[in-house]
Amino acid sequence: MILANINSVLVNILYVIIAIVVLLTMVLIHEFGHYIVGRILGFTITEFSVGFGKAILQRKNKRGELISLRIFPLGGYCAFLGEGDAGDSNENADDSENDNLSKNSQSEQTETLSQEKKVMFNDQKPWKRLLVFVAGVTFNFISAFIFAIIFLSVASFDGYSISPSSGYSVNVYSVSTNEIVGTLDNNTTVCAVNGVRINYAREKTFPALVNNNDDRINLTIIVDGENQDVYIKKENVKTVVVDGENVDEYIFGIDMTTKRINYNFGNVLADFAPFTLRISVLIVNAFGMIITGKIALNQLGGPISTITQISQVASLGIANFLYLLPLLAANLAIFNILPIPGLDGSHVVFTTIEWIRGKPIKREIENAIHTWGIIVLFAFVIIIDLVHMITA
Repeated sequence: MILANINSVLVNILYVIIAIVVLLTMVLIHEFGHYIVGRILGFTITEFSVGFGKAILQRKNKRGELISLRIFPLGGYCAFLGEGDAGDSNENADDSENDNLSKNSQSEQTETLSQEKKVMFNDQKPWKRLLVFVAGVTFNFISAFIFAIIFLSVASFDGYSISPSSGYSVNVYSVSTNEIVGTLDNNTTVCAVNGVRINYAREKTFPALVNNNDDRINLTIIVDGENQDVYIKKENVKTVVVDGENVDEYIFGIDMTTKRINYNFGNVLADFAPFTLRISVLIVNAFGMIITGKIALNQLGGPISTITQISQVASLGIANFLYLLPLLAANLAIFNILPIPGLDGSHVVFTTIEWIRGKPIKREIENAIHTWGIIVLFAFVIIIDLVHMITA
């Protein structure tokens, strides 16, 4: 008994570790997008950090960039030289480099940067900064597509097995003659309903395609490797109680289980984009429901709740876990592009305004907005985590 409990605890710890790794991977993909595009466009990067808080391990690469591993593994960041400076370096061109380096706490990190001309982040052209800001979101979306391909390749299905429910016999009719051609066999494979092919990736599941108001449904079944069109009717009586009286209800009398059939890599390539876009729409709708108050605060979750939920989903099997990956990646992308102060979407808004008007909003004001935005955001996720734990 004690050994079983120990094993259960170890398994739960393993799932939590998996959840932390998944969450960290999603964030690092985001930051890696900033890093790669920044490198391509010639930005000076001072640090790429895995995690937050006190540094556990640090080293500089040949370009003088500090690579850090920090104590709290719930995120990371890519720091650019001069990012967040309050001063407008365009107005102090003669001594901008020395002033900015002296005002930043990055002096030690930049001592060994290459001797090429170092351009401060805010001195870069607005279109370049916009590309850097949207790069993280773009990488998250790209990863969502990749995770969708993995999920559909491994865990998707393209059909159902249907069988008569216990105690029922289901007649099968010919579409062409309307005559009974037999009874439903156990585990009959169905690949289309009412002429529409079952396709999980496009949300065309068996339940979604069956209209319970219809008295019959046309099925495309697989018989000896070939498709055959038949139909079944509601003719099995089920007695239900309505207002205290027994009422006969006509039903199809079938049970169903999912089944993977002929779902090759060509199907995956055809379906991964619509699948990812569909879950992205669901996420956008969810954010809309949060804003309008249709989703209660105790239904939300911060990092701790997210890790708990990921670990729970991971324990349910590979299919559920793989489905979670594109969902998380798309969710992180959409969340970060929202124009919330401190997030990439807010930086995009400020940089676009600067590009249009030809000069930035005062850096002190912009930085204060982003700083307070991050503080409020962190406070919010802590509060919703506490509410979630209290009400769970």
